[in-house]
Amino acid sequence: MDAAGPSSKRAIMDREWERRLKDVRIREVDVNKLVMNYLVTEGYAETADKFRIESGTEPDVDLATVFERRAVLSAVESCYVKEATEKLNSLDPMWLSMRRTKASYPVEDADMHSKRTG
Repeated sequence: MDAAGPSSKRAIMDREWERRLKDVRIREVDVNKLVMNYLVTEGYAETADKFRIESGTEPDVDLATVFERRAVLSAVESCYVKEATEKLNSLDPMWLSMRRTKASYPVEDADMHSKRTG
């Protein structure tokens, strides 16, 4: 190891990072889109609606569906495949049929597996 050590490299990298960061221009509209995406993704529909009104940033999805989308995610995370499929079909009937591939497994087989493991 040289006399300067790894902390010296880090200090140089930190200074370089700070210098480059000063040159970056982030538009407010981009930050607002990022915040809106976070609020919707995490299921904060009411907060997203208030943020929409205050910032003028429109979400990419209907805020009324956020609760239903979170219910689908919760069912998937709990390995309730059949329930998740039913919720997703009621939310967007074409979504699954448009995304099926040759490698997809029948829902019944996946549901049986979730019952055995869960």
